[in-house]
Amino acid sequence: MSRRAHQPLSLLLALSIAAPSALALVPKDAHAQAAAKGPSKKELDAARKNFMEGLDLEKAENWSEARKRFEEVAKVRMTPEVRFHIALCEEHEGLLLEAVRDFGVAESDAKAEGKTAVMNEAPEHANAIRPRIPKIKFKLPSDVPDAVSVTLDGNPIDPKGSEEQSLNPGTHKVEATADGFASFSYEFKLEESETKIVTLKMTSLKKDEPVPEPEPEPVKPETTKMVRKTPVLAYVALGVGVVSLAGSVLFFTKRNSVKNELDTDCPDLRCGPDKSDQISSGKTYTTLTNVFAIIGVVGVGTGIYLWAAAPKVAEETPAPATEAPKSANVQLVPGAPGANLGGLALQGAF
Repeated sequence: MSRRAHQPLSLLLALSIAAPSALALVPKDAHAQAAAKGPSKKELDAARKNFMEGLDLEKAENWSEARKRFEEVAKVRMTPEVRFHIALCEEHEGLLLEAVRDFGVAESDAKAEGKTAVMNEAPEHANAIRPRIPKIKFKLPSDVPDAVSVTLDGNPIDPKGSEEQSLNPGTHKVEATADGFASFSYEFKLEESETKIVTLKMTSLKKDEPVPEPEPEPVKPETTKMVRKTPVLAYVALGVGVVSLAGSVLFFTKRNSVKNELDTDCPDLRCGPDKSDQISSGKTYTTLTNVFAIIGVVGVGTGIYLWAAAPKVAEETPAPATEAPKSANVQLVPGAPGANLGGLALQGAF
């Protein structure tokens, strides 16, 4: 979140070497210590240890733990050096407002005590931090009441001021309440050097205003699809055509069977009178083969034409389930009652 500030090695080295003096150690003599009413030897030793650990943690850039060590030191004895290092940790943790404040206090104390290093370094750090501090400014629409109560991160503020308010980088929350208005809450994130304008949008809750009814959901239009209306005659023609072609194949098979027998029994294509029935049957089968083939081709062709030429109509809703029309049913039944055409009969239902 924060940019790494310049940390002068000379200052760290000087403070590290001067750690005992930074703590303003009182004399180790027990009687003198008691007379001064200062920290005990045990407390001073612990403070000295925490100070040195804090310096090591700074070098490792573990700023949060380093600050904890320096704050423990401050409980025993606060010096300009200790205050400086607390501010340095705050700067790197993104606590820019606290860092500027503590650098200022460290500078003031250093001037009073004649600590030149801190007196020179503290204002340099503070001046480098100030441009990085983000700010917010509130905008109040005309309908926001004068008695509005606003909090920023839980702390009451006056949003009517024209000046910008400085904040640390990070996430913040604005909340506003007023009689007769719905509560307002807005959470936002600030980056370093950013300036954000927050508008308080308050919604009136006047009792005389009717509560708007929810708008009905729009009715989805029915889907339209084009459906081909195939006439029943197309199915009939196709059925007759397919059956006729099957009959043609059957009669062609019978015709070839008779022909093969005559070729065997009648050498040189000369047959006796006893073969006249077979010859007649062969001619009949040949005729039926041709007739059924013609009917089959015409039937199939007619069915395909009627199907292709059937018009397409638009349907917006699915048609109710109805009993499907009975399809044409044509059969060749060998040996059926009333058989003809060489022992075959045509039976059909439509």
